[in-house]
Amino acid sequence: MTHNPFSLMPGQAPGKLIWAGLGKTKKKFDETFREILASEASKLVLNASRWGGGKTHSANYFSSPDNLPKIDGRTAPPPISCIIVTPKEGADAAYEFYKKVLESISIEKIAASIKSMRSILSDTEALKSLNDWAGSSDIGRILWLLGDDDVEMAFSASELLFNKPTATVRKKLKIRRGVEDTTDRFKILSVAFKILSEYDENSTLAQTRKVFLWIDEVESLILYTSKQYVPFSQALRELIDMSKKNLAIFMNFSFTDLDDLRTLEFIIGGALKDRINTRIIFDELTIQEAKEYTKEVMKNSRVEGFNKGDFYPFTDGSLTQLLETGMKKTKLPLTPRLINKWCEVVINKAASNSKTEIDDSFIFTLRFIGDEIM
Repeated sequence: MTHNPFSLMPGQAPGKLIWAGLGKTKKKFDETFREILASEASKLVLNASRWGGGKTHSANYFSSPDNLPKIDGRTAPPPISCIIVTPKEGADAAYEFYKKVLESISIEKIAASIKSMRSILSDTEALKSLNDWAGSSDIGRILWLLGDDDVEMAFSASELLFNKPTATVRKKLKIRRGVEDTTDRFKILSVAFKILSEYDENSTLAQTRKVFLWIDEVESLILYTSKQYVPFSQALRELIDMSKKNLAIFMNFSFTDLDDLRTLEFIIGGALKDRINTRIIFDELTIQEAKEYTKEVMKNSRVEGFNKGDFYPFTDGSLTQLLETGMKKTKLPLTPRLINKWCEVVINKAASNSKTEIDDSFIFTLRFIGDEIM
């Protein structure tokens, strides 16, 4: 191996991401993406697993167009993908979420797509469409001005996405008001998604493209007070309801125990739960599935011509022993994160003891404290 392949968590390693093991979960995702890519209708997908089950890696992996399934042999236009971590502080959660989405996609990308829209249609037609989509001539005009050829005018409009306008700015931009509340902000997100799905910055989009919004760590909502939670969950519902086409929202939910799934409605709210179209529940790994995952992670890091065995520096037996002992001692189910953690520590310990191969006897020297190997 060129390095310890478990020293970085899945989805964070540089270069092209791989999908290791988890074949049943991969099949569920492929089926879901085929449905999404074959239809214009927007979708809300719940991804649920134990902590460390692979949800964040899935978001990163499927954000690459190369990893999406083909429909009837055709490759869909590359999607716009945005991965957002649910705000931990509930006080300004809706605003923080809005800001994170815009900054993740980038104001410049949205502005370039609006400029493309104005060139393909006409300034008048583009403004009318934006007014209609936003349900407000003032918000529509702010978005329309993002694509203005006048750089100063466009920048002034971009500032209004986050700040209230002065009387001078209102007069300059010919608007009566700015972006005032959560409903306005989420209207902007919905319109931005529609623009991005229909227009690109190069005026070359031959067909509509999808926008993927991944919302990670949705379980953080349980930390909010009811006063904080209600406006945020309502804003998410409005975003879903306003975005009828070409938007796929993936909510990543982590649970400690399968019983936690029963509390999902309490965490996200009944109205939001009812809008879920698809559920992808990540299965816990068997010993054999965990070994397959480990083998594929290692295979991706092998140097050319390597021939010392699928599990080296482990043997087949020592890897089995590690996984079985770990499950017995910790009482924890196997997840990619836990396997990575154990394998990383054991490989590093073996290297520090000048062991080139990890055998059963070395596994027997390990002590588990919590989920840690000492």
